[in-house]
Amino acid sequence: MMSLSNVSMHIPEGKIKAIIGPNGAGKTTLFNVISGALSPNKGKIIFEDKIINDLPSYKRTQLGIGRTFQTVKLFKQMSVRENVMVGRHCRTKSGFFSSGFRLPKTKIEEKKIAERADAELDFVGAYETRSQAAGSLPIGLQKSVEVARALATDPKLLLLDEPAGG
Repeated sequence: MMSLSNVSMHIPEGKIKAIIGPNGAGKTTLFNVISGALSPNKGKIIFEDKIINDLPSYKRTQLGIGRTFQTVKLFKQMSVRENVMVGRHCRTKSGFFSSGFRLPKTKIEEKKIAERADAELDFVGAYETRSQAAGSLPIGLQKSVEVARALATDPKLLLLDEPAGG
């Protein structure tokens, strides 16, 4: 079974594009291949003039590919704010040592991450829920939290997989 065949697209900076099609058409598969959750059998994935086929998902996030999922993938027991903060950690500079010992620069960085999380939550209309467990929210708000987390990664390309679904 072939999910994707001869896919080619160019998305200019600052433009919004939609991938539409019926269930099973391969939209989520395409996003999984772009974001690194799946590897293509052949062909190249080029992002900002770099072939990224061999890069793991976290490296693609660091390059600027952010995404949400068709099925919500939040840490249900963590707070809404903590879920969004997780998205920002791809941009942190503190290492294992400074984080483990809670050195001043790490505390400053964590404060900035929390502030950024709050700003993204405000942007998506979920700021008032920041202290609640993410799993306690209705599905629509959980989707908003996922968008906030994806935005916190500072994406150059943001893949929204059925952001209004559910």
